[in-house]
Amino acid sequence: NPGPNSYFEFDINDSSLADANLEGWCVDVDLDLGVEGPLNFDVYSSYEALPEGLFENVDNFDLVNWILNQTFIGEASPSGGTYTYGHVQWAIWELIDDRNCALCTYLTDPTGQWFLTRPEEEAKGMEIVQAALDNGQDFVPGCGQKVALVLVPEERKQSIIYMVDVPEKEIP
Repeated sequence: NPGPNSYFEFDINDSSLADANLEGWCVDVDLDLGVEGPLNFDVYSSYEALPEGLFENVDNFDLVNWILNQTFIGEASPSGGTYTYGHVQWAIWELIDDRNCALCTYLTDPTGQWFLTRPEEEAKGMEIVQAALDNGQDFVPGCGQKVALVLVPEERKQSIIYMVDVPEKEIP
């Protein structure tokens, strides 16, 4: 379900992380998540060791965290138009995976329109990737920012990420 500010919205049930209408992002394009559920996930911080062989470019999660702490969606692109959730999703795939989407069916709302202007859409995605490369190396979110949690399904399906607030440091 494409959301206005993310690739999709989802709910977490039966966990200390339980919440509704969370903004989610697919981590890579190798597997499909599907729409059936509920699913069981293992949860990781994007800054901890992730399961071996799951992602092609794990060293780029700092860049993804930087992107998701920016306000690209709705902002003007230097190449014209505005950035959408699709450009952000495309940039995440470009940084984490060894290939990007072929048809990109769900990167627009209404769905199925990305391929009509693919070069222009990919140019906007690359602007986000370049901004992350220029500004997001070694990015670690601090208080008042968000950190990506990686949800890895127990079944062989697409892993997803969503953002949670960085907790305030407790002062004794």
